[in-house]
Amino acid sequence: DVYSYGMVLYELTHHRLPFSTMSNVAEVTSAVLAGQRPTLDEAVPSEWRELMQSCWEHTASDRPTMDQVWDRLQGKHLWA
Repeated sequence: DVYSYGMVLYELTHHRLPFSTMSNVAEVTSAVLAGQRPTLDEAVPSEWRELMQSCWEHTASDRPTMDQVWDRLQGKHLWA
């Protein structure tokens, strides 16, 4: 799903797991359900930051579809 894709992008851009400072799954689950998201490094380009944040919207219907993510990647040439 798109939320998971956003987390994979986090791993790729930060070279660490999201919520790596938390000690167990229950802690991560509780934090996510409360609306907490990983902190994004300032060094990450704004286009990637915005894409990850849109994938992590609390309400699933507010997240982009994978087709919209793909279109965004194509239009911005984020990997160039």
